This record gives sequence, C-alpha cells and structure tokens, in this order.
Amino acid sequence: ERQIIELLHETTNGHEWLKSKDVIESLNVQSETAEFRRSENHLTHIILPRNNLCGVIPIELGQLSYLIELNFSGNCLKGEIPFELGNLSNLKLLALNNNQLSGSIPKQL
Repeated sequence: ERQIIELLHETTNGHEWLKSKDVIESLNVQSETAEFRRSENHLTHIILPRNNLCGVIPIELGQLSYLIELNFSGNCLKGEIPFELGNLSNLKLLALNNNQLSGSIPKQL
C-alpha cells in the first residue's frame, strides 16, 4: 500500500498535499490537505479534495482492495478513469467531480 501511495504522490503533484515523507510512512494521517485512514493494517480511505493534484489517476490504485473511500474531487486530474478502480469491491464512495477527466465511467464502477 505504501508503494502505491508513493506512486500517487510522485505522479500527481504530491508535494502540494504531503508536507513530509513521514506521512507516507504512517498512512494514518489527517491534516488540512490530506487524509488517509487505516483499519486493521489496511488503507481504507484516501481523501484529497481540492489539493491541486495534477496528472492521471494511477491504475495501481485498483490494487487497494480494502479501500472504502476515494476522494479526488476538485483537482486538475486528466485522462480517463482507470477501469482497474472497478477492482475495488469495498469501495462505497468515489468522488472525482470537478476534474478534467475524459471518457466514460467504467462499467465496473
């Protein structure tokens, strides 16, 4: 999970939402700009609205099988919504509004 969050950080202008690499290490943080929650040693929530995330959504997020909430609303993400997010069988909330995404919503979602 940590490697996937590091990839997200590197590919989406993460220096704007994580002030320290220590945040990645703990993966259980709540701040003004980023919120990650864990339960039973698994990442369950990634909440990064209005954080100037730019680039594409990494397909690797589809490997976070315990994820319940993924919120990237109000950023400048572009490209298509990865169909791999359809692998997130526990996902209850997906917020991608107010970005520059293109294409259709994958059937898996």
